[in-house]
Amino acid sequence: MMKTNKLIAILLSTLPMLSVVGCTDPTPSTDEQGRTIINIFMNSGNTFEGVKKDSIVQKIEEEANVSLNISGATHNSDYYTTLNPMINTGDIPDVIFSVPSSSRKAYDNWVEQELLWNIDDLIAEKPGEYPYIEALLKSNQYKNIQFGDGLHTMIPLITSNSGWGIYYNAEWLINVGEVNEDGSAKTPETIEDVARVLQKFTENDPNQNGKDDTYGISPSGSTFYLNPLYHAFGVTTDYDLNAQGEATYMYMQPEFNDFLTWFNEMYNKGYVDPSFATNKNDIDRTKFFEGKVGMLITNAEQHISWIANTFENAHGKDKLVFGKAPVGTKNLGKEDAHGFSDWGGWWGGYSISTDCKDPHAALRLFNYLYSPEGTMLRIYGIEGQHYEKVDGEIVPLLEGRSQEYEYSFNTNTDENGNKVPTGYHTLGSLFSGNFKWSDDLSSLTHLVEPKFIDSKYADLVEDAYNKTTLKTSKLTNVTGFDPEMTTDMKKIEDELDTFAIKAIMDKNYSSSKFDEEIAKIKSSQFDWPVIADMIEELAKKVGVN
Repeated sequence: MMKTNKLIAILLSTLPMLSVVGCTDPTPSTDEQGRTIINIFMNSGNTFEGVKKDSIVQKIEEEANVSLNISGATHNSDYYTTLNPMINTGDIPDVIFSVPSSSRKAYDNWVEQELLWNIDDLIAEKPGEYPYIEALLKSNQYKNIQFGDGLHTMIPLITSNSGWGIYYNAEWLINVGEVNEDGSAKTPETIEDVARVLQKFTENDPNQNGKDDTYGISPSGSTFYLNPLYHAFGVTTDYDLNAQGEATYMYMQPEFNDFLTWFNEMYNKGYVDPSFATNKNDIDRTKFFEGKVGMLITNAEQHISWIANTFENAHGKDKLVFGKAPVGTKNLGKEDAHGFSDWGGWWGGYSISTDCKDPHAALRLFNYLYSPEGTMLRIYGIEGQHYEKVDGEIVPLLEGRSQEYEYSFNTNTDENGNKVPTGYHTLGSLFSGNFKWSDDLSSLTHLVEPKFIDSKYADLVEDAYNKTTLKTSKLTNVTGFDPEMTTDMKKIEDELDTFAIKAIMDKNYSSSKFDEEIAKIKSSQFDWPVIADMIEELAKKVGVN
């Protein structure tokens, strides 16, 4: 579910260069214009080292009155391997991008060691100077992203709340008789429909080759990839509070046993690829591309470009459709229950280090980047040069975009197979997605511009978003758990995920096995009573009930 952008460094001698500058002097370093230099270590920042600044970056610097120096690494196993030694030796960047859940406690340690500013303190020093960051940290959606003792040490990188999608092989649906009145492919509406389609994809020769060589689905080997299926049984998302205010975890609920019982039946009937548990590193997608299965549950959004293009290359045009999260019925699942898991609308974020010589310059930068004007600039570029508004719609200007270096803007493939710079600005989109503030700045909405995600598959992207409904936990974006507690919570998650995969493949699965597993979780081995109490206490502390 992690999002990364890759950039090939193309140098233009007529533009100033992005470089890496450390903070060693007690006073802020400045550029030739007298602007404070902000050293940022960020996701995919390595691809900007030594790259000439395009006109969009220069405009951001001018408006925020700062100078940007970018370094970093692709956000994988190398990211913290690169970053941690810098922090341990005192060579701490001014601004650090981090995904706390991926940092193996490193982020919590930085907070505990007071290496990061509490942004509320900076705002208090200059009231009214940073209205967008202040509004962000007070909004209902993001106010509970806190660390340490209730500190706002992170400016969240805003994304959509759910990047999930259900893809179907449209040709297979038609071949097995799942069609609308006009003969087009009809995607399942209910969980009963899904069960029927999985059977047909397995037994009704959907690829019409006369062989018994297909399955309904080959999901990823992690249970959360099945979230739109188990939500049809009434399972909630992640850790949550029930109607009585008691802590719950999705895989511990009786409704999850109902899902396991059903999906175990699908597996034992042969509708699920028997080797699905070994699906790692997008093997589930590969099997879908290869025509071994007809249904795929995986990421949507920016992933659509690759998935749709790869599928089209293998099967031809107009052979891929999106489906809704199936709805539970009176006969199967929980009536009217449905949705994709809501993961909060953020993926990591930016923190200002206490070593930064001018933290207000850094905060000024992000306040501009999160303002309506800054958002438009960092996402679309300069109006009249990189885009124009036509009848209220944003239209990319290819001539102006082509004058920047080759990878300033993300490219899409047009109908003629040509790569064209019609996407979001490459660096700007790494500082957060495209969003719109409410008039009173009390909330913000992540905006979807399908043609900027992929001009060729814009209709498919829009269809995916129109079919997305969310299942949200009351504890969404509550992060202030004790680090030791998060470790214990992760142990529970891993234990139950492993149990669920085994249960799906169990030839003799029964509810008694689920009851035994839950009893195990509630034993002293996993400290569930302690964890539940701490969750409930934290929920009260932050005002969630």
